[in-house]
Amino acid sequence: MNSNRDLKEITGLKGMAALIVLSSHYTITFFPAIWNAEYQLAHFPYLEKFIHRTPLYFFMNGSLMVNLFWCISGFLIGYSYYEKKNIEVLKKRIINRYCKLVIPITLSMLLAYVCQVNNAFFNDDVACWTRSEWLEGFYQFEPSLRMCIIDGIMGVFFWGTGKYNPVLWTIKAEVFGICMSALVLLLWGTADSKKKKRVYLFFSIIVNLFYQPLFAFLVGLLISDMYLEGIYITRLKAFFYVIISILLGSFLPIWKYIPSEIIISGEWGINIGEIFRTISAGTLLIIVLNSSILKKILKSPILVFFGNISMYLYMYHFVILCSFTCWCFYYMYSHTKMSYAYITLISSLAGIILTVFVSYFIKKIISGVSRKLSNAVNNYL
Repeated sequence: MNSNRDLKEITGLKGMAALIVLSSHYTITFFPAIWNAEYQLAHFPYLEKFIHRTPLYFFMNGSLMVNLFWCISGFLIGYSYYEKKNIEVLKKRIINRYCKLVIPITLSMLLAYVCQVNNAFFNDDVACWTRSEWLEGFYQFEPSLRMCIIDGIMGVFFWGTGKYNPVLWTIKAEVFGICMSALVLLLWGTADSKKKKRVYLFFSIIVNLFYQPLFAFLVGLLISDMYLEGIYITRLKAFFYVIISILLGSFLPIWKYIPSEIIISGEWGINIGEIFRTISAGTLLIIVLNSSILKKILKSPILVFFGNISMYLYMYHFVILCSFTCWCFYYMYSHTKMSYAYITLISSLAGIILTVFVSYFIKKIISGVSRKLSNAVNNYL
């Protein structure tokens, strides 16, 4: 059994995933044709078409990385439980996760509230120049401090209401995923390996009929079981998994060619694209856990650094994108004669650098408070 690993490669993988989510949202903002393949909106048609249709799209596929985050969460829940086989681990995991998230999430929404009250969002102004339909419409509501705080403390976690920070729709999915993972482990965590795998497969099929993020968590649980049992893959299989991951999660959106009448879309329906992305994310996680080369790359200090602040990067990047980054673009586009490419490059670099600094310092300030809150809640319960 594999145990007592520091799993720094997982931290590095989270760092890589967070950077790709950032690149995805910046791409949708400034080069929307790469994302939606509507080349009449392209600023550089040949380049954007090339990126969309090749494996380069992997590095801008934020949807795939969200599924990867869910797989990683399921893996870490299973890993921590299987190492100790203690129910208390699951209870603490749920409490710690909420306490770790609630303060920075609420702060990110308060930041958005302050920006909105002071008319500091420029996403609508910039969208007409960048041709990004995705960027339009955010923050077009009457701000309310009371609702902002309620959303930060409860709404995002339980109802998925995060209009002050729309990318946090994933938090409700994470809450559901953690609770479902804990339930599966409580019921079948001590079963023999073959029985567990049958149970995971059964649950994966069932939840795919209702809520796809749970599928990603269960895939992560299954991978954690395989990893701790010492199940490795050969180089040939690893290569095969790489091909699967790229095909399903990157440049070959197979689900676009499936007749729409057999796809039940919506939050509580079957989405073939989500299933393919989850399989892609799961195979990528398996490859990382079995590849010494990838482990060495992902354990590099820079990726581990971004992995340690990945949660904060995700929380704050969108508010900064719609405010500071779009303001930089708006100012330069209105007052200079620089090309679209240079304005986009400068604005994006400025926004990403600010996001990194904000994320790092918020983590430094908040992590100790979150830890004390978590300890207090655990001691009380």
